Amino acid sequence: MNYDLTSYVSFTMLLEKLTKKMEATRMSEVLVVCPMCRSEQPITNLLTAQSNQNVIYTCPTCQYEKRNIPTKKG
Repeated sequence: MNYDLTSYVSFTMLLEKLTKKMEATRMSEVLVVCPMCRSEQPITNLLTAQSNQNVIYTCPTCQYEKRNIPTKKG
């Protein structure tokens, strides 16, 4: 197979951009392990804010729930 240099450079640049985006996504998405069933879920899917500044943790897999988890504000 013959590849011209322009195609190779374009592909390499695209690959670098995709790799950087994937790394940024991984770093911003914190995974939490459920203490009961050990399933891993992104933290954004697990926490519900309470009016007293605490949060509720709910596992979507096994429905385990932990209430009144204090935060820095609460």
